This record gives sequence, C-alpha cells and structure tokens, in this order.
Amino acid sequence: MNVANLYWYELIQFEQCGLASMGRWVSHKKNGEKRDMGYCSLKGVLPAICCSIILAGCGGGGDSGGGSSTPPVTTPPVTTPPVTTPPVTTPPVTTPPVTTPPVTTPPVTTPPVTTPPVTAIPDPASYTKLIDMPVGPIAKVQNVLIAADSNGNELNRISNHVSGDIAFRLLAKTQNKGGYVSQLGIAGHNITSRLTTNFEESVIPLSSISQKISGKSYDLSVSPDSWGQRRGEPREVLLITPADGDGYVGMGIWRLAVGQEMSFFGVQVVANSFAFGSETVGQGLNQIRSGDYAGMTAGFPMTKGDSVFFPFSPILAGAIKWTVDVESHKVRASIPGMVAKSMPSFIDTWNDIDSGTSASIASCEATIDIANNTFSCDLTSTSKNDIRGKLSGRFYGPNGEEMGGVLNYYYVSVLGQEERGVTAGFSLKLQ
Repeated sequence: MNVANLYWYELIQFEQCGLASMGRWVSHKKNGEKRDMGYCSLKGVLPAICCSIILAGCGGGGDSGGGSSTPPVTTPPVTTPPVTTPPVTTPPVTTPPVTTPPVTTPPVTTPPVTTPPVTAIPDPASYTKLIDMPVGPIAKVQNVLIAADSNGNELNRISNHVSGDIAFRLLAKTQNKGGYVSQLGIAGHNITSRLTTNFEESVIPLSSISQKISGKSYDLSVSPDSWGQRRGEPREVLLITPADGDGYVGMGIWRLAVGQEMSFFGVQVVANSFAFGSETVGQGLNQIRSGDYAGMTAGFPMTKGDSVFFPFSPILAGAIKWTVDVESHKVRASIPGMVAKSMPSFIDTWNDIDSGTSASIASCEATIDIANNTFSCDLTSTSKNDIRGKLSGRFYGPNGEEMGGVLNYYYVSVLGQEERGVTAGFSLKLQ
C-alpha cells in the first residue's frame, strides 16, 4: 500500500468509525470487494487523524501509476469578530474654586496744588482816556530838555541834552468840543546848562483847533502868548492829543528864555518835549501785538546862528510809521525829515504834514522792556549828515495799542560841534 492508498484507507477508516462507531467492527466494500477494516477504537482513529494532517501538509500527488488526484482543500474565510471598544467615560474634573485674596490699595494722598496768583488783565474801563483825566498832578511824564546860549540876538552854543526836573499839572478842563485842557501848569527846577534855571509853576491858558494829520484827527492846543513876552516862564506851549481826548496818550512841547538880553552872554533858551497818559500795565503788556503804529512827531529845533526871538524854523513836525515786533521785543523806528511849521492856527494849518514829510534822516531799533513798559535806542544817521541822538517811549491804553515818548538829536559839524539840536514828542496808534 502506497502513501496515497494509506491515506485513503485511513481516511475511510476514520470516516467509518467516527465517534459513534467506536468499539465496533467495520467492513467496507471497494471495487466490489468487501474488506474488513477492523475494529474501531480511539487507538486506531488517532493515528489516522495524525496521518491525515501530515499528508494534508505535504500537498497532493498521485501514486506512481498516475492514480487519483487530491481534491483541493478549501480554507474557509476567517471572519474576525468586530472589536467593540467600550466607551471611555471620563469622570468630570472638578476644579476647586480659587479664592483671590482682596487687594488693598493704600489711599493716594495728592498734595495740594498751589496755583500762583494770576494777575488779571486790566479791564479797558480801568484805563483813563485823556478826556477823563482828573484835575491835578500828571504822573509819570516823559520829557527831555535841550538848551542854547545866545550872543546878542543869535543862538550859538547848543547843549543837547540837559538835565532838569519838570512837573506838570492839569489845572482846568473845558466842556467845549475839541481840546479838553483849558489850563496847564508847568514848573521847572535844577535845569542845568550855562545858567541854572528854576521857575515855579506857570499857569498856561490853552485854546484848541482840530487838524487831520496822517489820517487821524488831533486837537492842537496852543498858548496865546508869545514866548518872548515874559522871561523865565514857559511860552509857546503846544499840546497835541487825539481829537476830543478820545485816546490814552498825549504829547507836547514848550520853551522859555532866561537871562538878560543885553548881557554879555545874552539870553539862554531852554526847550522841552514831553508825553503822558494812561500807561499799559500788568498782563495788558503781554497782549501787545505786532504790527505798524502810525502817528506824528513835533518838536522845537535850535540852530546855531538862528534868531532868538524869531527863529527860522519855530517848529518841526512830521508823520511817522514804526513797526513793533513782539517776538523779538523790538520797535523799529525812523525819524523823517520834518516840515518847518509855525504854531498851528486857523490860518496856518498842519494838514500838509503828510505830503511834506521826507525820507528818513535817522533810525534805530529799540528793545522793549516788558516788565517796566519802556523801550529806547540810540539814533543812527541814515542821511549824509552826522546825526546823533536818542529815542525813548512807552505803551499806553489797553493791550498797548498806543505808544508815546520823546526824542532828541543833533547835527554835528565837520569840526565836531553841535550845529543844530531838536527835541520832540511823538504819539502813535496801532493800525
């Protein structure tokens, strides 16, 4: 029996026996021939099972005589049972409450703020217009004096300037339209030139006319007496103020003669220019604006060789325009060639001053001292003549919209002598 037959035999034997036939004799008929297979027992079955498993692992094949083929072994599909993952239950996480301790902020103590006292800007009503000035002494008058000697009837030695104490007082006012001053008092002490001059208060009556100069109306108040008729007292007084006193600054000029006409040295002549009014004060000075200020200037000249009693140029007057620059604290001023005028009257008007004023003969740039409300500078010649002098002034009224002051200058000859001196007042208003 070859391996194939053995396999077949054992398989039949296994099949016939089964578990139910154990302990019985089994016979099998093959090809018409009955064969006894033997007694079924577990002992006989086990070898057959084992052999069958071995032969199955060896694969098919027939016997040497080309016998039967081995039927294919069908491997049943392996079914993998689904893996069921039990749900994972995450226990809830309980966060313990966080207790934040209270933050205690210490109290902040703010030191008291001390505000420096603010100087209030004066109300315009606190300034006094000229028309409302009270009768009495006039305070803070700016003035400058010059003097000249005479040899007989002619002026010869010019002194520009001389020192002296001059006092002014408003003695009486008029209710008439036009110049508000009807009487002005002037006193002088310690006027030091060749002759020391002192005079007690002189009462100067004034009458007024209105003139339009440089586009602005002015009251020109004039003393009626000739200055040469009374020695030792101011004569030829001229007070120039805004029309009807509607302004905050006025200016003027006067002169007098002292000594004996027939003396060896002759008569000494003293001339003075002045300005006064309601000055700008406090915070009002910080309100001064940059811009052009326009107005006029008028003064007395003293020229060597001129007549003592009938001078060739009794008065000089001119229109002026100056510039204020607040940022640089400067006043840029120029002095024009002025027009020779007589005392103003209804016959000799001053309306031609604008057209008669010529080009600048001197100029300067004054520095403004805000704290003290002053400005001043030394004049520099802008013409062929050697001119020397000084200018000083102040601001007047609310916010410094007006300015006024005095100036004096003289011409120097080629020999270094003063040939001519001028003292003049000025007043201007912001345009």
